[in-house]
Amino acid sequence: MSVVRPFRHFPFERDRGGVGLRFTEAQPRKTNIRPWQLAGCEVDPNDPAWRRSSEKGALWVCALTPGKARILVANKTPEFLEPNPRGTFGTFSPWLHEHLATCVLDTSKGQIPDSTVKRADGSVVRAPF
Repeated sequence: MSVVRPFRHFPFERDRGGVGLRFTEAQPRKTNIRPWQLAGCEVDPNDPAWRRSSEKGALWVCALTPGKARILVANKTPEFLEPNPRGTFGTFSPWLHEHLATCVLDTSKGQIPDSTVKRADGSVVRAPF
C-alpha cells in the first residue's frame, strides 16, 4: 500500500506510484499574521522623502513580517516622482525605509482584514488607482 502525502499549496495529491492526481480537501495553512503599526520618524513636511506622501500619520496593517507590512503600506500609498530627462516616471515610498518609518508590533487596533491599511481614526487607506 502506498503512502499519500498531501501538498500544502495544492488542493490535490499525487500518490507515490505515479498513478495520477487525486483531488482532496485543501488543508488550511497555519499562519501567524500579526498587526503592525507604521509611523514616520520625525516627519518634516519639507523633507523631500515625505513631501509627496499622501499619508504622514501612523498606519496599521496585518502581515506576516514587518517587511511585508511595509510593502503593503507602500503599495497603498505610492508617491510618484518627477519625470526624469527621458520622460519616465518612478515611485518612492518612505514607508519602505527603516530610517524614515518605524514598524512595530501593535495589537491596540485588534484584527485588521488582509490587504487593508487603517489610519488612527479607523478609516481605510485606499490606493489612488
